[in-house]
Parts: sequence; C-alpha cells; structure tokens
Amino acid sequence: MPHWIWFAYSMVAFVASCWFGWKATTIFEVPVLEGWSAKRTAQFWFNFVGSITGWAALFFVAYRVVIDGDLHHFEVWDALGVLVAFLGITGHLPVFIMQIVKWRAGSG
Repeated sequence: MPHWIWFAYSMVAFVASCWFGWKATTIFEVPVLEGWSAKRTAQFWFNFVGSITGWAALFFVAYRVVIDGDLHHFEVWDALGVLVAFLGITGHLPVFIMQIVKWRAGSG
C-alpha cells in the first residue's frame, strides 16, 4: 500500500476523532459544562478514543478484505471488527461499552 494512502487515512481518522471528542457534548446532547472541567475532559478523551478505535478497526477489516483478498475466510472476528468500526466511527462505541459494563455489573 502506498505511504500516502496510509498517511491520508491516518489524518482523516485523527481529525474526525478530534472532532468527535471536541463536539461530543453538542452531538449527543450532553449538558455543556463551563470550561474544561474534569468531567468534560473525560468526555473528550472517551469519545476520541472510541472514534479512533473505530477507525483502526475499519482499517484492519478493510486491509484483510481488500489487500489480502481473503473474503472467503470471513469469520466472526471480522464481523465484530465491522461492528466496532461502525460504532466507533459514528460515535456510539463509548455508549455501547458503558451499556455492556452496566449489564455485566447488574448480572453479577
């Protein structure tokens, strides 16, 4: 794969993740906190990491399917990668993970 494609993809992923982190309180209708409190900082990092994880998952799934051409061996882990990519890129991965944590805490 040419280096410029990897660089362009990385820049798009980084900028989009920064945007999701920065605008998380307005995108998901979270009450806006004044200044950079600890809660708002956590909100930024939580959404930034969720988004960048989605972009990374998309890269690995696309690499496996497009570059390797290994679609005949599409497994459950690939489907999980697609799910993580979708949830991460759309900004819903943090909420999804929190729901799993709450579910697991309640079942124990």
